[in-house]
Amino acid sequence: AASPAAMAAAAGGAAAAAAAAASAAEPGLLTKLHTYVQISPQLGVLAERLQLKRLVPVAVDRAMCEIITPVVERSVTIACMTTYELVTKDYATDPDETRLRAAAHLMVSSLAGSLALVTCKEPLRVSLSSQLRQMLQQQVDLQTLEQAVQLLVNDNLDLGCTIIERAATDKAIRDIDKSLAQAYETRVAAKQRGADFYQRATLQQQAAGPFPGALPDSLKPKPGNPSQQRVYEDYGRLPRGVQPLPRGYPDGNAPPSSPLQAGIDGATAGAVPDKLDNRLPEGALHGAALIEGLMNFTTAADSIINAALQRDANASYESCAAELAPVLAQFRDLLGSSDEVTLYCAKRLFRRVWELLNKVHAGFHAEAISLCVSGSGGLESPGGRRISSELTSFWIALNAEAKFNKEIAEALLRKGLLLLPQVDEYLAKMLLSTRQQTLGDFAVLLARAVKDGLAGYADVSMSLDLLGKLSAAAGNNEGILQLLQAARQGSRQRAAVRAGLPDLPGLKDKQDPPGFHQQVAQLFEDFARRAMANPDEKLHAGFVQQLRVAGLLNMDDVTDRMLRILIELAVNHCLQSEAPTPRPDGTQAPGPLSFLAIDPLVKLVVCLVAGHGGGEPFLNRMLSMTVCLLRRDAEDKAGAFNARPYLRLLLGLASELGPAEDAAAATTANSSGGSSTPRYLRSVGLALLIVQPASVPGFAYAYLEIISHRCFMPRLLNSPGGAGWPLFEALLVGLLHVLEPALRAADLAEPLRLLYKGTLRLLLVLLHDFPEFLCEHQFRLCEAIPTPAIQMRNLILSAFPRNMRLPDPFTPNLKVDLLPEIAAPPRGIPASDKLLPRQMRSIVDALLQVNQPAAGRGGRQPQQPLALAAIQQLISMLQQQSDSNNSNGSGAAAGSQQRPRYSTGLMAGLVLYVAASSQPGAPVAAGSPAMELLGRLAAELDPEGRYLLLNAIANQLRYPNSHTHYFSCVLLSLFAEASNNQAGEDVRAQITRVLLERLIVNRPHPWGLLITFIELIKNQRYQFWQHSFTRCAPEIERLFESVARSCMGPSAGAAAAAGKLMADSDEGVKA
Repeated sequence: AASPAAMAAAAGGAAAAAAAAASAAEPGLLTKLHTYVQISPQLGVLAERLQLKRLVPVAVDRAMCEIITPVVERSVTIACMTTYELVTKDYATDPDETRLRAAAHLMVSSLAGSLALVTCKEPLRVSLSSQLRQMLQQQVDLQTLEQAVQLLVNDNLDLGCTIIERAATDKAIRDIDKSLAQAYETRVAAKQRGADFYQRATLQQQAAGPFPGALPDSLKPKPGNPSQQRVYEDYGRLPRGVQPLPRGYPDGNAPPSSPLQAGIDGATAGAVPDKLDNRLPEGALHGAALIEGLMNFTTAADSIINAALQRDANASYESCAAELAPVLAQFRDLLGSSDEVTLYCAKRLFRRVWELLNKVHAGFHAEAISLCVSGSGGLESPGGRRISSELTSFWIALNAEAKFNKEIAEALLRKGLLLLPQVDEYLAKMLLSTRQQTLGDFAVLLARAVKDGLAGYADVSMSLDLLGKLSAAAGNNEGILQLLQAARQGSRQRAAVRAGLPDLPGLKDKQDPPGFHQQVAQLFEDFARRAMANPDEKLHAGFVQQLRVAGLLNMDDVTDRMLRILIELAVNHCLQSEAPTPRPDGTQAPGPLSFLAIDPLVKLVVCLVAGHGGGEPFLNRMLSMTVCLLRRDAEDKAGAFNARPYLRLLLGLASELGPAEDAAAATTANSSGGSSTPRYLRSVGLALLIVQPASVPGFAYAYLEIISHRCFMPRLLNSPGGAGWPLFEALLVGLLHVLEPALRAADLAEPLRLLYKGTLRLLLVLLHDFPEFLCEHQFRLCEAIPTPAIQMRNLILSAFPRNMRLPDPFTPNLKVDLLPEIAAPPRGIPASDKLLPRQMRSIVDALLQVNQPAAGRGGRQPQQPLALAAIQQLISMLQQQSDSNNSNGSGAAAGSQQRPRYSTGLMAGLVLYVAASSQPGAPVAAGSPAMELLGRLAAELDPEGRYLLLNAIANQLRYPNSHTHYFSCVLLSLFAEASNNQAGEDVRAQITRVLLERLIVNRPHPWGLLITFIELIKNQRYQFWQHSFTRCAPEIERLFESVARSCMGPSAGAAAAAGKLMADSDEGVKA
């Protein structure tokens, strides 16, 4: 048996060998081990009590010492032998010892590291668990010990594997250099003698066998073979199973690259970082076949490009695009349809761009990466955005000098492969921190890209604005300032074209007469001073006379140019006054704005419109130009658009023109005895229709604020004879349209959620102050609201005229048919000839003329084939019309999968058309043509169509009127007359669902809805509580119990829920 001293010496020797191996990989690593150890937060107080920060590094150190020596020796031996045999054959004729050394280092480090990882992971796990148990078993109970050991091992196993891998890698590099020392010296000596290097012995040995004669030319040994070099480069890019530890290189730089990885044409070593993940995609078909396909692709492309460069050193990609087209076609076939394959290929090609820094390769690789993006669905698809995000992150991590290469940047910008907002943010930070010439050149390149239409000004606004400030401060960069001005103008003109703006003078073409801009600016500044000095002055006759003399009020092109300049001056002054305030999370919150230019502009317009005869024509010119500039700025600036200046301007016009118009209306009424409509307010409303949220999403909040403002909505709705009601309906429908896709999908992002809450509050104000408006326009408003938005629809349907007193729906034995209001027709029902298209009206009329009385739904004779065919044709037309609406309607792209297959508008029109033919107010007969048609539709429609039909009927259950009584009887009759099979039970369940889901949301609830549901659950004719769907689940039973207590009283509801009414034959109600 060995003595303790001998065992200690052996252990000490192993530990010393392990420490030497590990420290060779990173000097001082073991002394800094405690900085890399991970302690899980789940251990909490236990970590402090057991001092795990001190014990775990010791355990990791001891566990590595047990296994590191055999693992490293075995891995290094295999890797060195394999590498030596391969590189001496592949580089037998290569006289450059640096290429031989680089290839050997890349291959041996990859092989040794991978073998070490595979070999050491499980032994290290066992050893580390054992070490931790020995250290902690006396301090905690067994269960806690096992949980803590498992957490600590899982958190720190990769750390030990990484250290062992690095030890194997560094030892392998040292050993392979020793093995190849003679090969290095032979090449150096041949180079010093000036003789050609040739390893005769190796080639003679190779000549005896099939190697290398059987190899293709691209793989035969030859000096500087690019495809051969890329094989060894790929060893350096193979991913490991664990993340590498940070190395202590100076200034945080990446480790120096080998000569094989260094770029050409002036690129510095280390230009290509290791951050881009080059892991192969999952799947058996994506391994060697994909790498081989990529190698063949790049080899074929390189041969064509090199030949083109030999013919013309200044060749471009376009000059050899025809020759490269077949190669790109093969690459497209290689990509297939997998997003993972396209992402992998895009990253490999993007990395390769920076290794071959020339114009031809840049254009070619950009074209190939663009094919990858197209294979993932395009730039706007999730796969395309993922590729752009990965490539942009890689670009930001590149060497500062290499990333700003002009040829590559132009090629990438032309294909839109970089996320410009991220590039803009990075470049702006760099411009603020340093003044390198390459940064300024790249910013100029971005400005030219904006000018040429390759990018929008808003995408790179931070960098270009900063470039403009730096150039203005330098004082000798007039060319750059002119370029920036041209870029801004070009971006705005393209935005105007995209927005579809009218061809107003000076809007798309801003070539104003010389000095005109300065003249208008000076006049506006003069008026602003006058307005501040005399705030009560309304006419400003002297200033208006100056405008007339200058020819600015002739209502021609000059007037339009003046208005455009005035609006731009006021908006720019307002935006430049903003001082963002920092949030606690470091982001910038919008700051207050100064309206010292907006308010004088409002006063000037009001003065010209109301005081100097400008009237509606001048106001319409002003509003047209405002709307055009708003749409242009929203299109140009996209997410950076600030709507507050335009909000202040439009709201100011509505506020200031209102009193002036009221005074003029009073004068007209006194002189003529009549009243006038709010013409100025109507002009503002028509302008708002052009910028409704579906057209300009960035103006949505401002739009909601204007239409709900006290100076706009009350005046429009209080106009004589309801003249402003149709306009406000159109404005409100425009607001509902932008919410419709998200409400239908029941997926509201936070911005839309805020807009939805604001819309609910607006409807609540209308319900309280202007209920007649909601009564009059409920048909159009409900048509714009999707079926899932139940509470929003209830707000509209709960409206009733203010001069009506609603009967209490919970009154016992309430006789609805005897109410005096029940015979009056409702307000706001469209004309019957406008409810349905002509062809659909003819089909419905033919069906309504068939009068075949039937005893009941369960026992009547089957419909004639002609009637059944007509019903199916009617259903088909509802679906076809829905498809047409979905393809042409706004917002169809968002939430298109959730859109109904039926047209909700036509379904509502069909219900009203059938009611119009039945004279609402008369008793509902079970065998009447209208009930036959509605009953047959309920039976033939699928569940989705039937649900929409029943919702259209329930939308007519409002305040007491003839339609409410008629459709309440229709629903109850459909419930009673449904067949006694499963199909009939489905109809009854769906009727109950439509009524119940409108009752369980927050108040208010429509009066007609309440009286219909109370009648349904209390009248023994319908035997509501005997149906199985009332007891299908405990949650449903509790829900009906709650509803029964609300509608039938506490005692009756409790009895129904408990089943006591089941035996009460007098009442006929069953729980």
